[in-house]
Amino acid sequence: MKRDILLFSRVIRAWRRRSVSDFVRLVTYNLGLIATGKYWKSSHPFDQSFDRRFNVETAGTEEPEFLTAEEDLKAHAKGYEPVTEGQMRTLFGMLPGLDLSNFLFLDLGSGKGRALFVAASYPFKEIIGVEYSHELHEMAVRNVHTYRNPAQKCFNIKPVRADATTFCLPEYPTVCFINNPYDESMIVRTIENIEQSARSAPRFFLIIYIHAYYPGPIDAMHGWSRICEGSLGRSSYVIWQWDSGISL
Repeated sequence: MKRDILLFSRVIRAWRRRSVSDFVRLVTYNLGLIATGKYWKSSHPFDQSFDRRFNVETAGTEEPEFLTAEEDLKAHAKGYEPVTEGQMRTLFGMLPGLDLSNFLFLDLGSGKGRALFVAASYPFKEIIGVEYSHELHEMAVRNVHTYRNPAQKCFNIKPVRADATTFCLPEYPTVCFINNPYDESMIVRTIENIEQSARSAPRFFLIIYIHAYYPGPIDAMHGWSRICEGSLGRSSYVIWQWDSGISL
C-alpha cells in the first residue's frame, strides 16, 4: 500500500514538472520497469527496505517548490533524494583511521535523516542534521523518535532546522557530509563558513561530498586537500581533509 502511495505521489510531481510529451515518455518507461519487476530496484530513492528495517520514513524524493522554507534558500536548493546505506558505508570505509567517538557527524542538507541513521551505527560523539525545509525537518524529528536499530552506537541525534550555509559549527573534530543539497553559490557560502570556523578553532575536519557537482569552490580554498575521490555507480564523490596542523 505504501509503495502505491509513493508511486502515485511521484506521478503527480512528474505531471506538474514536465511537458505532456516528456510525461508520456516517463510513464511509458516506468510502466516497462513495473511490468518486469525492476521498478523499485532501479529507483533507489523509492526503495523502502532501509525504512522497513529501522522503522523510519526516509524514502522518496521531494522538490523545493513543494516545501516550506525561506524563498532565498528555495531558489538555490536541489530536490531531496536519500543517499543509500551502501553508499554511506562505502564512504565511511574510505576515511582515515579515526576514533569516531571523538568526532561529530554533521549532515548539511539532511532531509528526512537517512544519512543520520546510517551514521548512528558508528560510535560518533554526536550526530547533527541541518535542514532548511520545515516538512523535511519535521519528518527527521519524527524519525529520531521511531528509529530502532539493535546495532545503534550513537544515540545523540539532533535534527536542526537552519540555513546550512551559515550554521554555527560546534568546535569538535568533524566529519561533514554533503549530498548535493544546493547549487554552486551555496557551496561557496558553505565552505567559507566551514573554513572560518576551522581557522578560529583548529581541529580535525573532513568533508564528504557525494553527487559532487561543484567541487571547485572547495578545491580553491587554501588548506583543503583531497584524500579520496571517485564514483559510486553514477554518483561522484570527493573527500577533503582540512590541514589543521593537528594529528590524531
